[in-house]
Amino acid sequence: MAASKLPRSSLFFTSKVPPKQISYDGAKECIEATMKAVGSDLDGYIDLYLLHAPYGGTENRLGAWKALVEAVKEGKIRSIGVSNYGVHHLQELEDYIKETDAKSGQGSGGVLSVNQVELHPWLPRPDIVEWCHKCGVVLEAYSPLVRTRENENPLLLEIAKKHGKTPAQVLVRWSLQKGDG
Repeated sequence: MAASKLPRSSLFFTSKVPPKQISYDGAKECIEATMKAVGSDLDGYIDLYLLHAPYGGTENRLGAWKALVEAVKEGKIRSIGVSNYGVHHLQELEDYIKETDAKSGQGSGGVLSVNQVELHPWLPRPDIVEWCHKCGVVLEAYSPLVRTRENENPLLLEIAKKHGKTPAQVLVRWSLQKGDG
């Protein structure tokens, strides 16, 4: 990042707590390792930190979330979120945030900013999309251009040809028009 010579304000750095480290201690270790590895390139903060997947059971998921919240309070992270969370796990986290805020004051449970999920015409995830819209959580699509076999789908190829676009351009337009990714 430093070698790019771009100003820090032009960079947006995201990292994740890997599935096997979803716990309070595991998340703390990941944050510290990330800060040590790239901290000097990032002016001391990470833009977005995600829990990679809802593994480890409720106690470990919520413990990992608590570690992210603490890192936000310490100024190490600006925004926090999750990846690959379905509605059940999103609601579990939302309930925890509300309970913590009620007990310890507004904002003490953290702010769920992002849910990063695979999202494209072959996996539109309407339940997750609806929940995130209702709760003000930004959806970040990964694999919006899908995999090769879907890029060769006859309907996608027909639509692309009809509009003089590539399959990738059609898929990006789908995401933009849906407003989900």
